[in-house]
Amino acid sequence: MACGQEPPAEPPPLAPAALEVAPLTSSAPAPLVLQRVAELEFASLEADLQLEPVLGQSDPARDGARYQGPAPAEIPESERPVDQSDPARLVAGALDAIARQDLAALARLSRTPGERPRLTEDDAADARRRYLAPAMAPTWSRVAAALEAGRYEVVASEPAQVVVVVQVGGALGTYRISLRKDGDSWFMVG
Repeated sequence: MACGQEPPAEPPPLAPAALEVAPLTSSAPAPLVLQRVAELEFASLEADLQLEPVLGQSDPARDGARYQGPAPAEIPESERPVDQSDPARLVAGALDAIARQDLAALARLSRTPGERPRLTEDDAADARRRYLAPAMAPTWSRVAAALEAGRYEVVASEPAQVVVVVQVGGALGTYRISLRKDGDSWFMVG
């Protein structure tokens, strides 16, 4: 600061009323926000200022605005579907489908025919991320080796739900494969 100049004026302390915040369920801007907008002389901004709906509130102006692009294309079922009659066959079939890079078979591991009668490109993309992504290759390789070596335990939380806890070692430690039964078939969860 040069000689003879006054230090910059400090902003006045905030009054407790200025610290009040609108409740989370309100879509109105907080009073302090409106005050600051007025100080900046953006008078038209006050009317245009719109916040996203909060905590499940709907916005009638946006409710009809949805993506209207084409539906994902269907993909054919696998020529070699995985045997899902019991948890052991499901896991063995999953490892085989990973080795074959069979996206349809992998997608069907977690999509029951009841909830998804026909598989789509979106299901295949999800299967690619979950099972065939480059980052997952070492994990599934270690899971396969540990299963072959017998380093696993099957834990039943309910008659129709089991978790296969695979001791893969290293930084990963264990890998959990959650399975649920739907009808006569088993499916992978999550």
